[in-house]
Amino acid sequence: MSRQKEKCSATQKPLLQIAENGISYRTRKKFRTHITMSALKIIGIVLIVIGMAMLATGSFHYKEKKKILDTDVVDINRTETKIVTWPRIAGAVVIVGGIVLILLERGRSGDR
Repeated sequence: MSRQKEKCSATQKPLLQIAENGISYRTRKKFRTHITMSALKIIGIVLIVIGMAMLATGSFHYKEKKKILDTDVVDINRTETKIVTWPRIAGAVVIVGGIVLILLERGRSGDR
């Protein structure tokens, strides 16, 4: 096996190391860092989309059912429409937060 290690190219050595010892600490660290950076970018994009939706709508409505009387014979329910509103500036803040996360991810990926 040691002769194979000496004859391996630089790209094959990490694969050989994984095959023999499992995933090395260095490989796990790089993999974890890559996943974390990708997560920042994904979260940033999601925040931008949510912020744009917040700017476009300004509020949303939902219906809530409340039981007034619940007996074996009769059930009386009341449906209320609730409105949740937010200031437009909140949508802009969420968009800026998403942009900051994407820029942070680009800055860290440039350091590698």
